[in-house]
Amino acid sequence: MKYHRQYDWFPVVGKAVQIRNNGAIIREGIVEAVTHDDRILWLGADGAVPRQMACRAEGDEVWITYKWDTTGAGL
Repeated sequence: MKYHRQYDWFPVVGKAVQIRNNGAIIREGIVEAVTHDDRILWLGADGAVPRQMACRAEGDEVWITYKWDTTGAGL
């Protein structure tokens, strides 16, 4: 699967994403909420993994896959 950086965070509420920082994958999960100013988001808890915050100010980035883009390696 090919991942694409998502600059606007609010539209991905309820979607599966990767959170990256300095190119490293920090976590994958479902976006539970995003602040109205689009600077902070929360990934929902997943089993034993608790809810987690991602923050633009700390260099976190959101990456998603597009349903129609099923070819290519992940970036």
